[in-house]
Amino acid sequence: MFLGFNGLMAWWFVDAMTEPAQLVTGTTNQAEPEGATLGTGIGTMMILIIWGVGSFVLGVMTYFTRFRRIINITED
Repeated sequence: MFLGFNGLMAWWFVDAMTEPAQLVTGTTNQAEPEGATLGTGIGTMMILIIWGVGSFVLGVMTYFTRFRRIINITED
């Protein structure tokens, strides 16, 4: 679940970074590219915050529920 979440967030981040470049090319005035840049920055921060919080929560859950290896030591 932890790796799946991080993979999904990485895909979402890459997809979010490639789309604004396509939107800016068809603008007609100066305010549209500036607004797209500002919106991209806000969206990027939201994605990174969600990714960080989700990774922290899932990472803690993964750490505390991981399989513990038991080593038996025998003396001859």
